Amino acid sequence: MFFVSFDNIGNEYKMSREITNKKCQAILAAAKNLFWKHGVKRVSVREICKEAGASKMSFYRFFDNKLDLAKTLLDQVFNEGMAEYDAIMQRDISFAEKVQQSLLLKHKNSQSISQELIMDLYKNQELGLMQYLEAQSETMMERVLDDYEQAQREGHIRTGIQRGFIKYQLLKMRQMMVDPQLVGLYENPHDLIMELTNFLFYGLLSRDNKS
Repeated sequence: MFFVSFDNIGNEYKMSREITNKKCQAILAAAKNLFWKHGVKRVSVREICKEAGASKMSFYRFFDNKLDLAKTLLDQVFNEGMAEYDAIMQRDISFAEKVQQSLLLKHKNSQSISQELIMDLYKNQELGLMQYLEAQSETMMERVLDDYEQAQREGHIRTGIQRGFIKYQLLKMRQMMVDPQLVGLYENPHDLIMELTNFLFYGLLSRDNKS
């Protein structure tokens, strides 16, 4: 699940040439650990370098600044997740099992996300990461919607549900993830993400009670 950054040509060259460098990978791993715990805004380049065991010179060899690093990391996480999702959808199992495994994937990928990171991604206009993330999410969403339309044609999803309605619900879930009133009901973002996802797929009724 890996996009190269599409907002500047120089960064595309930098990523394609050096992204597999061990020092670059160490910086990415350190940034992920810190960003996932504290958000992007509160973490400094100095803290990332200390965590990675890298110098600032090494940092700026690979990244223009902290936001460039954050976007690169989002690209990496996005592409890894897409690859895992595609692998699930290509398995020779029922659509219901594919949905369940997709939920488990979301469960795994959302476990360590902090509320600070969620807010930085979706609320902090100063960072400008929301627009970047939305462009990636749109790609992922259209892929998922294509799969669901195919499942609908095969009789696995109730007929009559429009693609646009499913997309609307997915976008609404994104808004709900940063609603302070809703966020306050849960101990951590992971629990809220899974609640919203399960509600989209299964509604209010127990799955055992569905006819």
